Amino acid sequence: RRVHWRWRPDNLRMKAGVYEGDFQRDRRHGQGTFTFSNGDEYTGDWKDDLPDGVGGMKYHNGDVYRGFWRAGLFHGKHGKYEYFKDGNRYEGEWHNGKIHGWGTMTLMDGEKYEGGWREDNMHGHGTKTERKNETGGEWVSYEVEYEDGVLVRYQSLLTKRVVEVDTELVKYDLARQKGEWTESMAQKR
Repeated sequence: RRVHWRWRPDNLRMKAGVYEGDFQRDRRHGQGTFTFSNGDEYTGDWKDDLPDGVGGMKYHNGDVYRGFWRAGLFHGKHGKYEYFKDGNRYEGEWHNGKIHGWGTMTLMDGEKYEGGWREDNMHGHGTKTERKNETGGEWVSYEVEYEDGVLVRYQSLLTKRVVEVDTELVKYDLARQKGEWTESMAQKR
């Protein structure tokens, strides 16, 4: 059964908007498009009133996600998220709405990380490619290893030299960037 239906905001998982598509037992089920009141739009598969299967979301800020969904969240292999504001994009695996598994993040300037992810953080082994210097020039690649977003080891693919990273120093630097720096941290350093 295909109907045009105005959604009421009494469902906490979905905001107010307009749905046009298939229903089964008074629930969105099958193919359909939901346009949120803020301008976001999901088009794709529905199951038990939630995006589930293959679909795409266009956000009002210009971001776009295309890929697999489960129970209303990005989930599965081959999902692609394009960030409109900064031109970055991620393509790879998702788990329960988070980047998780194997994937590639490509920044607008061409810098790229391809490797393992865990809950939106680079994690495990991968390859990072970046410019040799900030003014441009040739590209260099490194084999890298991350733990929960913190670089712990890298190796130039040209020189094969392995560098172990002082993870405590990196964690202090990240804390300072996030505004979590304390004097006790400075004394430990």
